Amino acid sequence: MNNNLQINDDRFDPSYNLQGAALATKTEFEFVNDAKALIQTGRLYFNSGRYDEAIIHYNEALSVDPKETSVYYHLGVAKFKANKLDEAIIDFEKALEFKPWNSLDIYNYTSYIYFKLGVYDKAKQSIKKILTVNHGMINDLLLNATQFFQLMES
Repeated sequence: MNNNLQINDDRFDPSYNLQGAALATKTEFEFVNDAKALIQTGRLYFNSGRYDEAIIHYNEALSVDPKETSVYYHLGVAKFKANKLDEAIIDFEKALEFKPWNSLDIYNYTSYIYFKLGVYDKAKQSIKKILTVNHGMINDLLLNATQFFQLMES
């Protein structure tokens, strides 16, 4: 008999549903809602393509802890994926106020959104901010080559 095998004291975590894909609703189980848990739940929904549910959880995270500024980026991306571009741009601009480490990614999103909204001067400003820091990021722009050249000619 192998004595190295021990029975783990595995306990069912009621905050996860049986598939472990997302946190259960508050009405099903009682659990503490902190901002980080809500962000993680939002990410689970986001990764499942359920952007509206992700947005709900990100907004709840902000209501629990308004100082959790990284949420604005996640909100912007979720709204971008949900094609709520007018709302996404507001969240991205708010995220930039906090000088995040991923500002180049945010400028990438804002350049695309401003282009789609026809606000070409702001789209150009976002592109310039990216390229002054990292010229190589031109290959990672959300704008395709045709859109990029159309923007630069406008």
